[in-house]
Amino acid sequence: MQQLTNPKRLRPPVLAAATIALALAAGPTLAATGATDTKEEDGWSFRLEGLLSEVDGLQPTVAEIRKTFFEGNRVTSAEIEDVRPDYGSPLLLRAQLGRRFGDWGWAAGLSHLSADDALARGPLSTDLSQGFAIDITSPVFGSVTASSLPEPGVTLSSRHELELSALDLSGLRRLAERGNTALDLVFGLRLAELTHQRDDLWVLPGLLEIDHRARAESGVLVGPRLGLTASLRRGAHRFEAEMSQAVLTGDGRLEVEEETRVLQPPHGPAADRRVLDSSRTVSIPNAELRLGWSYRLSSGVSLGASAFASAWWAVPPAPVLSVFEADLAEQPEDSLVLSGLLLSVGWGG
Repeated sequence: MQQLTNPKRLRPPVLAAATIALALAAGPTLAATGATDTKEEDGWSFRLEGLLSEVDGLQPTVAEIRKTFFEGNRVTSAEIEDVRPDYGSPLLLRAQLGRRFGDWGWAAGLSHLSADDALARGPLSTDLSQGFAIDITSPVFGSVTASSLPEPGVTLSSRHELELSALDLSGLRRLAERGNTALDLVFGLRLAELTHQRDDLWVLPGLLEIDHRARAESGVLVGPRLGLTASLRRGAHRFEAEMSQAVLTGDGRLEVEEETRVLQPPHGPAADRRVLDSSRTVSIPNAELRLGWSYRLSSGVSLGASAFASAWWAVPPAPVLSVFEADLAEQPEDSLVLSGLLLSVGWGG
């Protein structure tokens, strides 16, 4: 049986150390400007942010569809479609409440993302009179040629759901300050939860129907979070660079529920249903980068925009179990990257 794998893998967050070093260098450099605009005030602050994010990752191959064109016995060309979910541009919401006391402060932040996609292909059939043949490869049942089935018209549908929530509890410590520039250390805890769910339905006419439902849960992830924030104020304008990294650990869980209905005699009609689950400890590194600008109105309200990216490594995706496999061993890991333009409204700070 041919198995599909996703060759795309993001490398570990090797840029994190370089970015932190850049922020350390940026603090004294910005301070050298000698500006004398209004300094950051003590007291309460609140910020609400929204991002129409670009999602990269947790987009496993549902099927590979190959359409081969030929003349006589000679192959003239081929078209290959790698069928994967596309989450579009889901909304990432973030809210943060904090308070500063001189060189110290604290902040609590909450973020949430929910995304889904539903796709369908078919009926897929070989048409020899039109000079083409269709082959379908799936991680669920391997490879099949449409013309080899008892009846024409292979169909598939697949629905994917992705959910991410995170809670940050942070302390703040002013490391350097001169004029209207500052460099802060951010330290604390991050709690997060990641869930990926998929529901696939395959119909091989006259042969099989496969209903495959799977879910991966990270459980509640907890780990230390460390970062730096470099800021520069020019009148009502504020420029900021933030970098943070966390390593989160939790008890993950994988679940698969699958029903295979055999339609063709002598083995059909018959149905076989199986439910599998497993638990394991997961460790997920996470890094975030934000480069932003904001403008403070006379009322104390500020409006801003930022380039934002959040990367999560070693994320367990919803498992795909072949009809020939008996357990959930050796399930691959994936990476998840959220990025885009973050718009914000804030008060105080």
